[in-house]
Amino acid sequence: MKFTKPIILVARLSLPLILSVAFLSLPIILSLGSLHSREIVVTRFTSSLGAAYIAAYSIGYALFNLVLSFTSGFTMGLGVVATQKMGRKDYAGVAESMVNGYFVGTILAIILGIAVFNAGFVLKFFNESPQLTLLASQFTNILAFATIPVIIAAISQQFALLIDQPKYIFIIGLLTVILIIFFSYLFGMGNLGSPQMGMKGFGLAVLIGAGFECLCWILLISFHPQFQHFPIRKKILNIKTSMMADILNTGLPLGIKQIIGLNGVIWVFTLLLGKIGAIDLAVFQLLLSFATLSSSIPDGISRVMAIKVGNHLGGLRIALAQQYTNAGFLITLVVTVLAGLFMIFSPNQLVGWILTPVGQEEQQVFQTAVILLRFTSILVLGSALIMIGYSVLAGFKDTLFTLIVEVSCMWGIALPVSYFLNQFFHGGVRDYLFGLSLGIIVALAIYIFRIRYQFKKASQNIAIVAQ
Repeated sequence: MKFTKPIILVARLSLPLILSVAFLSLPIILSLGSLHSREIVVTRFTSSLGAAYIAAYSIGYALFNLVLSFTSGFTMGLGVVATQKMGRKDYAGVAESMVNGYFVGTILAIILGIAVFNAGFVLKFFNESPQLTLLASQFTNILAFATIPVIIAAISQQFALLIDQPKYIFIIGLLTVILIIFFSYLFGMGNLGSPQMGMKGFGLAVLIGAGFECLCWILLISFHPQFQHFPIRKKILNIKTSMMADILNTGLPLGIKQIIGLNGVIWVFTLLLGKIGAIDLAVFQLLLSFATLSSSIPDGISRVMAIKVGNHLGGLRIALAQQYTNAGFLITLVVTVLAGLFMIFSPNQLVGWILTPVGQEEQQVFQTAVILLRFTSILVLGSALIMIGYSVLAGFKDTLFTLIVEVSCMWGIALPVSYFLNQFFHGGVRDYLFGLSLGIIVALAIYIFRIRYQFKKASQNIAIVAQ
């Protein structure tokens, strides 16, 4: 039996398969894009309240983003466990995996919620200013209660991907974003006769949106006919230690990687830049908003990759798994390069979309962000390809390897390089962006070699079985 090699090994690609990946990813990309656009809109809301509010929102949401990142990683691992059963047409096994996933996810959400609620102690430990600590704590104390509905909704999204129905992710996600923006405008800004609640209002808006999203998914999975092939209700009390262990072994390394890997280092950068000054922190938040928005495309594709690669590996269709890998890398590369070109040639327009420089501080933030946005395009490209790399490895359940690599590259390369560059050159955000880009490039190279190894190993194992 002869197998084609993945894109990184130079393989053929079929247009129908590329279009299949694109169409499956599109609703997720649109949903993530609307989610990240919401972050930009709310950042603009906070900018009208002053630099201190931008900084507080940056720190508070960066912490909550770690929860979202953990959720994304954990649920991707859960999706792989379920999709490999799907590849074998084991619908009862899929339902059992999802039920156990909901149970484990709820326990993890409670733990994460407690951590978010106590964010103020972390900020005090890093000697952040009392004003910044107070504002950020007002935000995170309410965000903590959103962790359970957020994780339940994320697990449900994996269920929709299993049956190739990502449109529900877009529809529910868009409605959630609209609600959060509306209530941020209402409570955070104090419009339409509502009292101005500031950071508490922005946190309350997220909690309302998360609760709405969770309720929509519960109703959809309970009553929509497309989910009736899976005996969820019959398996509702079928909690198995072995199943939970499989989910944790696959999903937990991805979830932890998402917290202490790239996103964890970004949060540390946020704290360190906060000590340098509010202007550096505001610039970093603006650049991070663009990088996050640009990540919508690779993030959406990576979620499809993990499901599709895992599905075909579960059904022993190695060639198809390789072809999906090819398509994921190619689409991500092309689209991210185009986004990077836009950052390079239109930085003034992009930064002006978020921030209107009025005072001296805002003018300084604007000018610095315009200069550094061009360099951010390199960071965006590297992080996009990394997403595809670890999602493909997740399809192999090779999640512990991705945890080790990303933590080593981020904490062993990105953080120390950034810190020492700033100590010698005092470049602030620029030095941190350079170190982060270096760590990402090294991690990407390792992922590529690992993917080559895994496909070669899988092909050899199938060949042995065929004999």
